[in-house]
Amino acid sequence: MSESAIERAELLLEAGRPEDAEREARASLLAQPGDGYAHGILARALVMQGRGEEAVAAAREALEHDPEDEAALFVLALALSLTGDLQGAESAIRNAIAVDPENAALHQVLAEILMQTNRNAEASGAASEARAFAPRDADAAAAYAHALVLQGRTDDAEDAAREALAIDPENDRAHHVLGLVGLNRGESREALAGFREALRLDPTDESAREGLVLALKARHPVYARVLRFFLWQARLPKQAQWALLFAPLVIGRVLRTVHNDAVLFPLGLVFIGLIVLTWAADPVMTVALLATREGRLVVSRDSRIAAALFAGFIAVAVAAAIVGAVYDPHLFIVSFGFVVFALGAGNVDSLPEQRRKVVYAAAVALVLVAVVETAIIVAGGGYHVQVVPAAVLILGGAASLWYVRLAS
Repeated sequence: MSESAIERAELLLEAGRPEDAEREARASLLAQPGDGYAHGILARALVMQGRGEEAVAAAREALEHDPEDEAALFVLALALSLTGDLQGAESAIRNAIAVDPENAALHQVLAEILMQTNRNAEASGAASEARAFAPRDADAAAAYAHALVLQGRTDDAEDAAREALAIDPENDRAHHVLGLVGLNRGESREALAGFREALRLDPTDESAREGLVLALKARHPVYARVLRFFLWQARLPKQAQWALLFAPLVIGRVLRTVHNDAVLFPLGLVFIGLIVLTWAADPVMTVALLATREGRLVVSRDSRIAAALFAGFIAVAVAAAIVGAVYDPHLFIVSFGFVVFALGAGNVDSLPEQRRKVVYAAAVALVLVAVVETAIIVAGGGYHVQVVPAAVLILGGAASLWYVRLAS
């Protein structure tokens, strides 16, 4: 029974039926609990279902029986990647390469792991090794192209992607890379063609769907320039990214020391305008995209929520400003706080799920504080009563900007 069960499990994995393969592998292990090969097959089935922790346990069980089982090391690396343990995944795949240094698939997985840790130059080297051992493998060529485009080497990336497509014209990742090449060059038409084809070949590719959304937004020249800035920023070393993060504080400090209003005022306007543009460009374009049929089809639920938060807070801020101009200027505090918060909330879709919930909770809290502040103003409360909720509104909005930037 055990042998036939494990054979069926392998066939089911090849057919893309991991749930059934898991059942057969477990049946095999009931008959032969110490079968390391069956544990390896079970680990593969669990990886294909996205059950990382269980897959790690099964792969480690397989390695208990044979520490140099390259297939078990391979699947352990995949499983650890699923759990977010990229350091462990890299160690496992390097051990597998030590066992079989000419296995192209192992070098390709190493390249994937290195890309996830933003070590893109090393990733292109690993992918190049994969290509050397499997020159007719379209996936290896596409992985190499992906590592190149992440370094900003768009011409080389395009050449590698087209080499992959010459091997397999329906390689979805190569089309995806051509989409990224288009984004990096600011050529929205090229980007749209690449991402659309990638999605046609693999409708489940969420990364290509996000790329398509960016390409649709990049049809607007202003957004295209903002996007190219962000892509350039993402390729910088971490130290440089931190320097850019704190640059507004430094520049603002310098501007305050200039005692020439003729210089200070226009520079201040340009400075503030650039900051607002970089924060508002994405949610504004998402709102515009939702007005189109294709936009409604491709914009994700999280981006819809971010756009709704942005539009909602901006609308209330404008209303508060109008009422403040007519009724009581103290309402400008509510308007200012909501504008600042809207800029952060409009980019909340860039955060992991748990961190998005923090911003959603902050939105509820700021609305309640704004209600209190408005009630105090309407009731004629003095400055000493208004100051606490006003400070919470302004500081809460500013904190949201920093939180979104730092948690992304």
